[in-house]
Amino acid sequence: MITIANASRQHHNFNYRIPGAMQTTLVKIPSGTQVQIGKDFGINEKEAIVNQLQRIGARSRSEMLAKPDPRFRGLVYSMDKPLNVDDLMATSDTVIDGADITSAQEMMQSVLGADRALESVNGGARRGRSSGLEIKTTDTKGKVTGEFATDLAVDPNAPAAKLPR
Repeated sequence: MITIANASRQHHNFNYRIPGAMQTTLVKIPSGTQVQIGKDFGINEKEAIVNQLQRIGARSRSEMLAKPDPRFRGLVYSMDKPLNVDDLMATSDTVIDGADITSAQEMMQSVLGADRALESVNGGARRGRSSGLEIKTTDTKGKVTGEFATDLAVDPNAPAAKLPR
């Protein structure tokens, strides 16, 4: 049996193919839950499914608990037993921390990009001492559902910001 846990905040549909089968099998794994598959599978079938899980970024329970990785996105598998609630919560925290880090990096790139664009408009001279970014999320009716704003102080005498790749 293989247990697959979804520690992300998004539902996941996992399609897998058993060796020798002509079609794939779909397993729906809602956010914060785990499912068990392959109770009657042999070792070859289980290894094939684990390989498919690893190709889409899933990590083993023991690997995730031993070395949390902020780039991890949420699927954890176990060949021996289901994840307990504490393991699932710790894994979920790692996913959220990773998303926060990625969000902060993207936000800083946006702020620095805006600063660079404004500098080119101003003939290569930086006019302000700060750049900022404001994000508002809205629903389909236009109602604001979330807001985020940040400022980044810049030295007007410094050379143009170099954006990381």
